[in-house]
Amino acid sequence: MKRRFRIQNLHCPGCAAAIEDKILELPGVMSASINMDGGVLSVEDDGRAALNSLQGIASSIEPGAEVTVFDGKAAGNDEGSLRDVISMALSGLILVAALLFEKRLGSAFGGRMYLALCAAAYALAAYPVLISSFRTLFTRNFLNEFFLMSFASIAAIAIGKFPEAISVMLFYRVGEFFQERAAARSRCSIRALAAQKPSAARVLLDGAELIKSPEDVVAGDIVLVKPGEKIPVDGVVRGGQSRVDTSSLTGESVPVAARAGDSVYGGTANMD
Repeated sequence: MKRRFRIQNLHCPGCAAAIEDKILELPGVMSASINMDGGVLSVEDDGRAALNSLQGIASSIEPGAEVTVFDGKAAGNDEGSLRDVISMALSGLILVAALLFEKRLGSAFGGRMYLALCAAAYALAAYPVLISSFRTLFTRNFLNEFFLMSFASIAAIAIGKFPEAISVMLFYRVGEFFQERAAARSRCSIRALAAQKPSAARVLLDGAELIKSPEDVVAGDIVLVKPGEKIPVDGVVRGGQSRVDTSSLTGESVPVAARAGDSVYGGTANMD
C-alpha cells in the first residue's frame, strides 16, 4: 500500500536522499520518495511496516524536519517566517550599532559595548544554525551546511573578526529565507496545477460509457470528452474536432485547435 506524509523544514536535497535511503532500510518498505517542491513523502510498503519512526529518521538527518500525516492541504509556516525576519532584522540593526561603537574602542566603555553588541547580534543570527549543527554533531551526517557555517563563523570570532562572523551568518540566513519563500511559491503553483486534475474519465467499452479513475485508464482505451469537460489523460484524438483550452498548462489564453491525430493533454479543457 502507498502512504503519503507531509514533510516540512527540509531544505537539503542530499538530506532528502539520505532520508529516503534510511526509510528503505525499514522492514516491509518497498519504495520511498520525497517531493521537495510539494513537501510530500511517499512510502510504499506491505501494510505492516512500522512507519512511526519516520519523524525520528527525518530529525536525525535534518534537524527541524517535521513529518506529519498528509491531509491534502497546503502547509504554511508564517509564524516561523515572521520570527526569522524579526531575528535577522534585529541582528542587522545591532551589528550597525556595534560598528558605530567600534570607532570608540579607545575607551573602556566603548570596547565593552562593542563586544556586548557583537555577541547579541551573533546570537540572534546564529542561534538556529548553531542548534542544528549541534544536533547533528554526533551523527554520521555532521559534515553538513550547518556545521560548515558554524565552523566558519566561530573561526572568524577566534581571530577577532566579529563583524565578519555576524555577516556570514546573516547572509546565510537571508539566503535560506528567500530560498524557502521561492520554494513555497513553487509548492503553491504545483498544488494549484494538481487541483486541475480531473477526477473521472469516460471510457468507451463495447459502445457503453464506463466511468474510471484517470489512474485506471490504460494505453489503448478510448476516452470520451464532452463539451466543457476537462481531458482526463494525455492522449491522441481518434475522432471529432474541437478547440482546447490549454491555459492551465501553458498560460496561453488562445484555444488550440485539435482534430484527429493531434495530441492533447490531461488537465486541459474541451471547449466545443
